[in-house]
Amino acid sequence: MARLLGIGADSAQPRGKGVFGARLRAALGEQIGRQVSVQFLMEQEAEERNRITVDPRHRDRLGNPRPVITYDLSDRVKRGMAAASTVSGEIFRLLGAEDRTAYAPGPLSPGHFRFEGRGFTFNGAGHGGGTHVMGASRGTSVVDAWQRCWDHPNLYAVGCGSMPSMGTSNPSLTMAALALRSSERIHRDLTESHRPAAVRPPAAPAPHGRKEGRA
Repeated sequence: MARLLGIGADSAQPRGKGVFGARLRAALGEQIGRQVSVQFLMEQEAEERNRITVDPRHRDRLGNPRPVITYDLSDRVKRGMAAASTVSGEIFRLLGAEDRTAYAPGPLSPGHFRFEGRGFTFNGAGHGGGTHVMGASRGTSVVDAWQRCWDHPNLYAVGCGSMPSMGTSNPSLTMAALALRSSERIHRDLTESHRPAAVRPPAAPAPHGRKEGRA
């Protein structure tokens, strides 16, 4: 059995209508077929303040440091969301559709915020990245261009965590390309470390004898 749920525009709390069985199927058929959802994907630039660190004051039950996440949207991204909201409003107007968009703070809207007097909410796309950012120096990154850790040259951190920023599309192909590139480097390193060394025999000592000369 399922329950037909709605989102309250004022509290963002679910409200169950207690509809089951045939009535539920009829209600869903009546409502879903006349609904349309417009969503916008926003790209974020790399920001130094967005980071994951560890703090000895925050530990799990085993005593290991827990990750401390610092994350926020830049004003550039927020302005983009405001512009996208204006475009979606125009789309609804041209369609003659009733706009029931309503964002409000609450447990179902952890990404809610207000910008320029308007309410917005955002959700992650599930494209995890960052945490061991790739860069050109150990002072600004965790791994180098080969995804090799600066502090441990024999350790490679391969994956989307090396990406300093990410587009709106799935990062799978980019991650695969980076992984293949790093594997080639790892193979070269292993090949060099196991290459047989050429050992030359020691030079023969000079024969002992008396030097003769003429005056």
